[in-house]
Amino acid sequence: MCGIAGLVTRDARPDLAEVVTGMATRLRHRGPDDSGIWVDSSGRFAMSHRRLAVVDLSPTGHQPMISHSGRHVLAFNGEIYNFRALRCELTRAGAAFRGTSDTEVLLAGIERWGMRETVQRSVGMFALAAWDTHARVLTLARDRMGEKPLFVARLPWGLAFASELRAFEALPGWRYDVDPRALASLLRFGYIVESGCIDRKVGRLLPGTLQRVRADDVAAGTAPAPAEAYWSLQLAIESTEVPRRPQDAVEHLAGLLRDSLEGQRIADVPLGSFLSGGIDSSVITAVLQRVSAGPVRTFSIGFDIEDYDESSFARAVADHLGCQHTEYRVSAADALGVVHDLPDVFDEPFADPSQVPTILVSRLARRAVTVCLSGDGGDELFGGYNRYFWSGRWGKRFASLPRPVRAAVGGAGGVALQTMPDSLLRLIVSRQVGSGSTQNPRGKLEKALSMLRLDDPVQRYSQLTRIIDPDELLQPAVGDLGTDGELARLVAVYGEVFGAMVSDIEGYLPGDQLVRVDRASMSVGLELRAPLLDHRVAAFAVAATRAFGEERLAAEPKWLLREVLYRHVPRALVDRPKMGFSIPLHRWLRVELREWAESLLTPDALERSQLLSVARVRRLWTEHLGGMADHGRALWSVLMFQQWSDAARRRQVSVD
Repeated sequence: MCGIAGLVTRDARPDLAEVVTGMATRLRHRGPDDSGIWVDSSGRFAMSHRRLAVVDLSPTGHQPMISHSGRHVLAFNGEIYNFRALRCELTRAGAAFRGTSDTEVLLAGIERWGMRETVQRSVGMFALAAWDTHARVLTLARDRMGEKPLFVARLPWGLAFASELRAFEALPGWRYDVDPRALASLLRFGYIVESGCIDRKVGRLLPGTLQRVRADDVAAGTAPAPAEAYWSLQLAIESTEVPRRPQDAVEHLAGLLRDSLEGQRIADVPLGSFLSGGIDSSVITAVLQRVSAGPVRTFSIGFDIEDYDESSFARAVADHLGCQHTEYRVSAADALGVVHDLPDVFDEPFADPSQVPTILVSRLARRAVTVCLSGDGGDELFGGYNRYFWSGRWGKRFASLPRPVRAAVGGAGGVALQTMPDSLLRLIVSRQVGSGSTQNPRGKLEKALSMLRLDDPVQRYSQLTRIIDPDELLQPAVGDLGTDGELARLVAVYGEVFGAMVSDIEGYLPGDQLVRVDRASMSVGLELRAPLLDHRVAAFAVAATRAFGEERLAAEPKWLLREVLYRHVPRALVDRPKMGFSIPLHRWLRVELREWAESLLTPDALERSQLLSVARVRRLWTEHLGGMADHGRALWSVLMFQQWSDAARRRQVSVD
């Protein structure tokens, strides 16, 4: 795993080497083992690389790497899990290799097959930049599921790319220009959607796409051609064959997972596995232990608050499988320590509270291993989120009531919530809402009551995934973000449940989940691999789950993945209500994190952004502190933006 950066300029610049070196320096945490730069003889293109050595630890893995012919130069972030098979094929075709890295295999593939066919043949996670010295064309590519990030900045004097936004701070004259629509996305979802960026000048290369940038177009001031897709989840779902019998589908999935693990456990450094005790991490750990010669190193964290603590379950699974388990218990003091590091870990505002435990478990694992496997993607691919079924259940339950009656019930319920004790709220959640977990019962019931006035399934699911209407906190309002239109299209094609799943795989997964695990793990130089996100596993998971129907999925969420796990672990160890990987945010903001939060929510601090409504944010804070409502997630989004803004402002001053 690594960090890459580079730029194409309109005119020759004598400071290119200095600039790309500065960009790489800001990515050192992604690659602490080695660094390198390459500058084109024209003086108009340069790239840099920071290396975390995982496969081929020798100098032959150094990047940027030049192909045997000298025509192509590559900077690569990620892992190609089938590189050995590709290497054999290329060797038979006459290719020669100096070392044993997957980077060199990619270069040989680009020379023989071209970029598009090479990435289509590659199984892995990656973000890469390849420069063709003959055609003077830069090609950028990103993996199918969006595991590895790639930012692209369009500037008056050229184009720059980097693994993280912070690298652009090394560019001459760089200033952040906050996009209000990106801030609106952060407030609504807790993350910035893949089509946007907190800075107006910057975009992201979307998952499963590649983009070609001609040096001549940059010189002429012409915009690059749009990125082109080399893979589509929706096309892959439609073309995937699914066995007719459920037991055959389970057998096929088990085979795909074994194949995925065989590739993803390849490393020349110590390897382990995250283990929460839930379905996803347990099945990955179980299959990994089955194909490993010795005990797998596993890592988990626990909380002092029972509703958020899965550590005993993780320990039980590890003991059953014979793993070498390490556990760390998290306190509010631990969380407070991490909170101050968040702007450095996530170099754009990011507001998923599970970022805190993810950082802590990454730090724990990095003490013993350099590579870890995780169960990320399981909920999205196999239908594990309770929200996939809330909308339909509540729609059917109250469909006979006129909308004014439902709205009145919702309003009265909201008032009643303010005086109900948490013990009663937990009882209501467990019996009525359909949620497996009683974490944050007030917030769950507030969300459920808000759905009563909605008839359309798209509106209901949109409400479930919305933290707050951003126009309530922004000045001026930005209006519709356009995300509901795509959700409506997917629901029309796949139905309410499976449309929501595909929407999450294409939006929430790369925008939130994979940002969280990439930045948290790379902040400590830990490579995190997600075997469930092998694109062949992903396509089959959705196609098979869909083929066997919504009713079966509603009766047993993630049934397909569960059946594979039951081959390794007794049901009694893993069959329990879904808990989730988060923190007691609503409680901590009122007590342990209150002083820190207050410092970022003072009127003076809020006014500095010139984008947030001071009065409205202060009202949310007052209501939350008083226990009148749970605004924890909305306030967390504001806090993450405020903290990022302060950190970015300080870094810009230090550059000056």
